[in-house]
Amino acid sequence: MKAFWLAHWEAIIPIVIAALALVGGLIKFILERREKKKDRAVAAAKEMKPTKANRAFNEGKIYFKRGEYQNALPAFERAVEEYEADENALALDLAKALYWAGWSHYKMAEYDLAYSRYTEAEAIYNNDPAANQLELAAIYNNHGAVHETQGHYDEALRWHYKALAIREKVLGKDHPDTARSYNNIALVYDDQGNYEEALKWYYKALAIKEKLLRKDHPSTATSYNNIAGVYYAQDNYEKALEWYHKALAIKEKVLGKDHPSTATSYNNIAAVYYAQGNYEEALKWYYKALAIDEKVLGKDHPDTAIDYNNIGLVYKKQGEYEEALEWHHKALDIRENVLGMDHPDTATSYNNIGVVYDELYRYDVALEWYHKALAIDEKVFGKNHPDTATSYNNIGCVHEEQGEYEEALEWYVKSRRILLDKLGENHPNTQTGLANMRRSYAKWRPDGVPPFDTWLAQAMAAARAE
Repeated sequence: MKAFWLAHWEAIIPIVIAALALVGGLIKFILERREKKKDRAVAAAKEMKPTKANRAFNEGKIYFKRGEYQNALPAFERAVEEYEADENALALDLAKALYWAGWSHYKMAEYDLAYSRYTEAEAIYNNDPAANQLELAAIYNNHGAVHETQGHYDEALRWHYKALAIREKVLGKDHPDTARSYNNIALVYDDQGNYEEALKWYYKALAIKEKLLRKDHPSTATSYNNIAGVYYAQDNYEKALEWYHKALAIKEKVLGKDHPSTATSYNNIAAVYYAQGNYEEALKWYYKALAIDEKVLGKDHPDTAIDYNNIGLVYKKQGEYEEALEWHHKALDIRENVLGMDHPDTATSYNNIGVVYDELYRYDVALEWYHKALAIDEKVFGKNHPDTATSYNNIGCVHEEQGEYEEALEWYVKSRRILLDKLGENHPNTQTGLANMRRSYAKWRPDGVPPFDTWLAQAMAAARAE
């Protein structure tokens, strides 16, 4: 063996040298690779290191998810300032901060500021070809929400359909975000009094949510709640309570008993008991909602105004008129200051105050408030909306109570034309209006000449011809 190595040594040396070189190269490669990985890790760590803007943004999202919008808003606004001051910040990060600041402004009922922030965010997304289209859809969606809250329903639908077009294209028709657009479109139709169209879109949203999400998901609760609201508007109270309690069970479990959304469910259940004439039960649920809203949202928020308004309604039904006026004026102060003088909710307060004065036989004062409500209804909804019909009917009632039967009938006819078109002959509101007309006509024409049905047909034909 020794002779073999000596004989072949010269041939082996080059092989050994080559092997050593190969091993050395491999070691160098491994060391360089480790160094590069280390460099990338350091760079990633620097990139992930929270900046002031990121910390403010994340803080805002934590508060927002808790429903603490008064704390979320300043955090998001700080994030906006920090991103704007940072030359290295990404434009889309600024856009996201603007979006969430806008959403917080919206939750705090600062609608002009919300719209302004959304518009700034939208401009950034539209100027960036690489921008996430789904995030742009979210901005479109929230534009629609601002318009809906302000009673600009056609504009709201325009923005919601823009959001839907993106979501169906990118995500398909069986995605939770697509369901969200279906739901939001339904909400606008609901507000317009187009209940059949609203139910169609609500059930489309629910079908997706029940298929893809767990059954105690807050988004599923939203669909339950909204479907209940349509049944309530159609006076199907048992069905409404069934769906409202399904929504409440989820909210109390997932969001807790001190969340504004839970307060909304309390309010909705109270409304059904109110409609059924169970006023003590209604007050119990309304006060539960008020306790949350005053604590979380404050005493100058539109949702708190809803609580004040609803409590006033119950006291009016119980004949406690001074108490009712006190609560209605508390609601009105918020609505005029926050929502404006031409908002549908402001009209609701005007109408409800008019109702109390009507009950107190102070007809001139009642008419003054009813006409203020009517001016808003005709401006915002037009002359073919159930809310406008309610104002026409209420004005007619006051004229009837004053013995002005012919003038009362003119207002009743205007109301009936709308109610027939929007709610149908068998709806309770339509039937109540018809009863008002029969009663007033009997007082105006006690001899029954011409017969009521003949007069009504002629009056309705004239009203439709206008």
